[in-house]
Amino acid sequence: MTAPLSPFVYWAQTEENITLKVELKDVKNSEISLDKETLQFSAHGQGAKGPHKYEFSLTFHLPIDIEASTYKVLDSKVDFTLRKETKAWWPKLICHPQKPAWLKIDFDRWQSEDDLEDSVRDVTLDYPDMYNKVMEEEYGYRKDFKKVYLILYNLVMFVGYLYILLVMMVRYFRDGPHSMPSTYEAVGGAFKFIQLISWLEVMHPLFGYTRGAVLTALLQVSGRTFLIFCMIEAEPRMQTKPVVFYLFLLYTTIELVRYPYYISQLFKKNVGFLTWLRYTIWIPLVPPKGYFSGAGMIAGYLGITAGAFYLFYLNCKQNHINDIEQRSAGLAIYPLLLAERDREFLKQVRRNRDEEAKLMANVEGWKVGTWYGEPVYNTLPEDTFVSPKIFEYYAHASYSDYKTRGFFSFWS
Repeated sequence: MTAPLSPFVYWAQTEENITLKVELKDVKNSEISLDKETLQFSAHGQGAKGPHKYEFSLTFHLPIDIEASTYKVLDSKVDFTLRKETKAWWPKLICHPQKPAWLKIDFDRWQSEDDLEDSVRDVTLDYPDMYNKVMEEEYGYRKDFKKVYLILYNLVMFVGYLYILLVMMVRYFRDGPHSMPSTYEAVGGAFKFIQLISWLEVMHPLFGYTRGAVLTALLQVSGRTFLIFCMIEAEPRMQTKPVVFYLFLLYTTIELVRYPYYISQLFKKNVGFLTWLRYTIWIPLVPPKGYFSGAGMIAGYLGITAGAFYLFYLNCKQNHINDIEQRSAGLAIYPLLLAERDREFLKQVRRNRDEEAKLMANVEGWKVGTWYGEPVYNTLPEDTFVSPKIFEYYAHASYSDYKTRGFFSFWS
């Protein structure tokens, strides 16, 4: 004998009521029995298993008020509103310790309207501990999308900086200091991509995902962005300096400690060594605090920044002068290069004519540049120069020259 089919039943509650939603369409021949402690339901309809007879029985955790309880049979569902006999928050709907698989929690209905207020109360805030407990019983974990997002974000950033550090270390152990000039070429793209993603850290405190000031995050991220994109990316000569290697090494080392620490805090796990490392890795940068006050350090920072901007301006100005000089030199030498190219072209044409004259010297009536004295192009004036085809140009040259210069090669 097969077990009876049960429809999906979704429940939610307030202090006064229990709401049930039975997912069953086109309900027919419904039989509903309700008393203080139990609810028995039986009907024929379209459920999860198709058109069948569905039934279920619930034994409530606490008694309900039958007189004040109601239900409605609709086209797409059956709704129950059950009044609790005593106002209280139920830890569960049924008295049995094992919840049936077809009984679900209707989290969309976990909001109720307070008759004394115009605003709508959110019971997830009124009873957070109970809500979390029920959520864990239903799903096995507490749904916290902000936490999941922050974990994924920190994990992505950690993997990105780990990749950069591994590439730098592998290249350094393989090539030694000779790998430093090409550091930006090897990992610059990945570093720029990670730096652009880090702008999300400005949005996190803005939308309440993390604690902290938006201005602080903005200054930190914008400062590093200016350094990467304006000081290094915009200046090709800077990209080959060893300082880029040391700068990337410093950044990645710090971030490979910071992001795992954030992840551990999201899981509420206090890893002693990681916490110690998080707050002591800056010790090499702390000694100036022993000699300068806070105001002095800020003034020094502003002065150094202003000086750096001025030097950056001078460097850009000099680069502009150098670019003008390079373009001027190119414009001056370009006609000479074209003339040299044309001169070599005409010399090869002359060599071809001399070779033709030598080759056809014993042929009676042959005249170089004609067909036995007849012009090749009857419609062109005699003094018109016709550029030869490529196979004519290399007709008296070696085959290797023709092959090398006449064809494009992927291996050249």
